Amino acid sequence: MGISVTPFVYLLNLGIGASLCGMFIAAGACKRMGVKNRSRVAQTDKVNISASVIITSLFLMWSAGSVLAAYFGEYPMFGRGMPSAYNTLQKTDIFIDIFQKFLYFSILGISAFQSERTGNEETLLPWGKCCLGMGALQFLILLISQGCFQGAVGWIIMYMLGAGFDLIVCVFSVLTAVLISKNKQTPGVKGYYPKKISLWNTQVCLGVFFSSLLDLISKSAISYMAVNSNAAIQLLIDLSMLLRGLATFTAVSLAYSAKIPPNKSYSPNEE
Repeated sequence: MGISVTPFVYLLNLGIGASLCGMFIAAGACKRMGVKNRSRVAQTDKVNISASVIITSLFLMWSAGSVLAAYFGEYPMFGRGMPSAYNTLQKTDIFIDIFQKFLYFSILGISAFQSERTGNEETLLPWGKCCLGMGALQFLILLISQGCFQGAVGWIIMYMLGAGFDLIVCVFSVLTAVLISKNKQTPGVKGYYPKKISLWNTQVCLGVFFSSLLDLISKSAISYMAVNSNAAIQLLIDLSMLLRGLATFTAVSLAYSAKIPPNKSYSPNEE
């Protein structure tokens, strides 16, 4: 049991991690974290930024450690009897996935909260809270699971669980997009751009669907090749790990862009 990834793939993932740091600066995340606003949208945005910072830090540590382990030694994923440093890398990968799943649901939550401002609050407000609740629930389930499942077999199980939650995220993202697209503006609400808000949030939901689908494909393929060594093809292993990095990149970029800028959603002169 155990599959090896080409070291250059880890190097590409390290580049993705560096780009996430630049994204934090470009999105003005520090300024947004300092805004004193207790609205649901503002608070959820801060949660998304905090989760993104944690994911970025873990992803940088994991990719940098994997580069060193792959270039100066042998680092088979799901390998048995590996030194503690290698086990730490594998655990870091699992924690990235745990926070990333939470981020997916939180992004869907903020999309629902933004759309309920102009329309069906009775549906979108509870749905947004449901998304946040699902995010917290899966976080606890995966956090407890990673403590229960240890070793090579345990990590494969965690990858399978992650793929299962990716499938749930795909379903929730489609349902959220449908609810938002069918949202009708409440009579008397002025100043907002309901069509622009709906389009923005729908695109964010579809982005979550795309990112979770990439992660689902990556984890399913890696898990299958780890269990069935005869099916392990180096090119597919490398592509799967690249998809893993792209999924994380997309998730973090969506977290920074999910909150609609004021000039895109509201105008005092809009009737």
